[in-house]
Amino acid sequence: MVNMGDEIKSRNIRALKKIIEYIEKIQDKTANINRLEFVTDMVLSEWSVFNLYQMCENANKIRDDFKNNYPDIKWHDIRGMRNRIAHEYEDVDIEIVWNIIENELDELKQKLIEILNNEE
Repeated sequence: MVNMGDEIKSRNIRALKKIIEYIEKIQDKTANINRLEFVTDMVLSEWSVFNLYQMCENANKIRDDFKNNYPDIKWHDIRGMRNRIAHEYEDVDIEIVWNIIENELDELKQKLIEILNNEE
């Protein structure tokens, strides 16, 4: 019989790994472009928004008691981004998306990798 605590931990870890995957996909696609190229390439910017949404959806799968152990992650902001994308998709500011990609995703990825190293 599977221990419920182990199953919950496993789900949290799977979600963390998926978040890192989405971050890496976004970083790979946007590595060699500048802000102007990003905001004028609607396919790339919308693809990036979709992958940010997927990243946020996986963050929402992580249990709050687990998140509480890692208060340096901006879980509330991630949830807010998910809600903004889901409910106000046409009003998502591509400049903000670019700023997140350029200035926040790498730090988030590094913190999540540290969490994985601690939890696995």
